[in-house]
Amino acid sequence: MDRISDEEINSVILSRNCEWISGEYRRSTDKIEIKFPCGHVQFALFSNFRKGHGCRICGRIQGNKTRTNPPEEIIDKIESFGFTFLEFPEG
Repeated sequence: MDRISDEEINSVILSRNCEWISGEYRRSTDKIEIKFPCGHVQFALFSNFRKGHGCRICGRIQGNKTRTNPPEEIIDKIESFGFTFLEFPEG
């Protein structure tokens, strides 16, 4: 398989509103530094980026938001240990 040119790589990166910051791409195991539209800068394999992988930091943040337990579950868990739930802090 032929090596992907720097122009092709940059074109794919720019098409996703990202920026190639640094790193040489010689083979598929080389990581390049990419700045994502969110502003986070990370090293990534180009093959993963091309498959649609985005910013890992934003992915973790979003994952944490979707895994938040409803207040009733939190209260039940606290009380299952014999504690009395008082209130959630403001904020």
